[in-house]
Amino acid sequence: MNYNNLCENKDMWGFDPGFDVRKFLEHIGSPRLKDTPDFVDWVVAAAQASDINPRMLLAVAHKEQSFLTRPGSGTGWQRAQDWTMGYGATDSGDIGKYQGTRNQVFSAAAGLRRYWDRGMVQPMVGKPLGRTMPGLSDELTAQVVPNNEATAALYLYTPHRSGALGFEQVWTWLKDREAEMAGGTAVVPAVLPPPAPSGSEGAAAPDTTRAKLVAVARQVAQARADGRAEVTIGGVSFEPLKTGYCAAFVREVHEAALGLPEYTWSYRGADAREVEAKLKAAGKQVPAEKRQAGDVVAFNRAWLGKFGHVAIYLGKDAQGRDLIAEDGSHGVSVDLIGTRAWHISGYYSTLAAATAGYEPGPVKIVLLPGSTVVDCDAALEGGTVRCNLRPLTEAIGAEVHDHIADERKVYLRVAGASPEAVTSEAVKP
Repeated sequence: MNYNNLCENKDMWGFDPGFDVRKFLEHIGSPRLKDTPDFVDWVVAAAQASDINPRMLLAVAHKEQSFLTRPGSGTGWQRAQDWTMGYGATDSGDIGKYQGTRNQVFSAAAGLRRYWDRGMVQPMVGKPLGRTMPGLSDELTAQVVPNNEATAALYLYTPHRSGALGFEQVWTWLKDREAEMAGGTAVVPAVLPPPAPSGSEGAAAPDTTRAKLVAVARQVAQARADGRAEVTIGGVSFEPLKTGYCAAFVREVHEAALGLPEYTWSYRGADAREVEAKLKAAGKQVPAEKRQAGDVVAFNRAWLGKFGHVAIYLGKDAQGRDLIAEDGSHGVSVDLIGTRAWHISGYYSTLAAATAGYEPGPVKIVLLPGSTVVDCDAALEGGTVRCNLRPLTEAIGAEVHDHIADERKVYLRVAGASPEAVTSEAVKP
């Protein structure tokens, strides 16, 4: 993404009477139309009063609190209502006079207008933020050079590159949904391509997307094993220790892997049965023999709980057994399907098929000449073969010298090399 150009000035300033806020929220199925029916009127009135683009107010609300699509209950909902736009919710504490959804919408609109009217953003264009916002502590953010006043305003509003990334994801999603609405089409998966590898152009290959999804699911499971109550991946917040939220876990994994704002995965549902119903209605079911790592697996055949169960299929382990990442009775974990296979009601693929044979899982490292297999726990993960460094290097005749504790380095010496001929490349664990 271009941190120097997050949007254009017309996207920020100037009320657009042609944008129908209510119609947009209806198009995306926003719960706010039912539980906060005045939200539409507040956005329109605030945008008119401050001459602000109403799209920007929706984008800020969604960037700050996933406000347009999140359910009107559960963890964080009260804070989402109190600090809808993040206005006055500062790093040093909340400013009470700005609390409340209506107050938040009008205060944010007025604040964005003041940035222009008081000449705060004009001097920021073309200069590093470190010069115009000297209080910045993040070196990368300080190096950003806004190309226009609207981009400068967004950094004044949220002075972090992470906030800029969140805005870019939401803004792209919002514009895609508006284009659907204008074309009269139904909501379709709002998939943003993952970042392309450094030095390349275009979206990452389907294999990379699947591998990323599997890696995210495993990372959350590892966080649970480490006893972590919260973890954020790709801008999405997970609760690894929480139980009974399998549908939310599957949604969050997809949003984190695909670069989507929270609560915007098209197949999200209140429970596992609703998720499967949406996937089936969209024609995403695949035969069991064609399942691939990264697919959704539903356990809704004679499942005891009324809400059903869904998980992320991870492929097979070294013994050929099917693995899944799921939110179970002890939180998120990687488990065997085992005898639960009888309860599987379907496999569902929302991603392009991976190249045959390149699904994540164990691989073998074989030395040539000859056919010696090195026991180094090698596995394909996230598009990269990872293994245990020591047994591999020793198998090819190199010495391993561990200096992580004192130097954060691992030294490798090829057999027969002089003591001075040591590779000093740092290997971070």
